Amino acid sequence: MSIDVNNLTSEMVLSADITELADCLCEANSFRYTLTPDERGWLLWIQLRYAISELIVESLESGEFKAPLVFNSNSQDVNEALKEDDVDRAPCLSEDTALARLIWVCGG
Repeated sequence: MSIDVNNLTSEMVLSADITELADCLCEANSFRYTLTPDERGWLLWIQLRYAISELIVESLESGEFKAPLVFNSNSQDVNEALKEDDVDRAPCLSEDTALARLIWVCGG
């Protein structure tokens, strides 16, 4: 399966082999992902309560909640945000979401 890191969708992230996804994101250095309505709802609810949610908000194109998410997948930002929050995943975000999977891959 070919993974288009410039136009990731929830379906692509959830159906991709986790090793292939991690390899593609590391090789690309960044990716563009459009949040699902549920992920947007989580972000609107959680706002800036945690460093990881603040990082995600800062990564939104043009700062709008409906805008695609653009991450630098090789940076330590995700790890640092999770460490600052003293968690290993985004609080209150369902583990079944593509966003949770991307956070895990980038922070792993």
